[in-house]
Amino acid sequence: MMKTRCVLTAFGIFSICFLGLFAPLEGSADEYTCEMRATVDNYWLFIRDLDQDGNPTRDILFRGWLMRGDSLALSSRSGRISYTFKGDSDYRDSGRNEGLCNNNRILRLPR
Repeated sequence: MMKTRCVLTAFGIFSICFLGLFAPLEGSADEYTCEMRATVDNYWLFIRDLDQDGNPTRDILFRGWLMRGDSLALSSRSGRISYTFKGDSDYRDSGRNEGLCNNNRILRLPR
């Protein structure tokens, strides 16, 4: 009984290691991640994910306030995002901005 259990355990470990060689390689977890930081003001943000062609997707990554000194971790599917922000003390919108969201890049506001 004990010998059978040892053989099955060894076979299981060998199988997992062998099959792991054929598994597709995936990028690192932070490949499409970034951080948005509010540096001098409070900002209202609207952040969307973009597809590979630069078109907005339905994925809204964030909508709300980012307070001065705070940061917001984001994860994109394509590595490209579109964001609109308005400073608390600003009277006009900033317009549409696009940025790369990859390799834990830091996007500082204002831009």
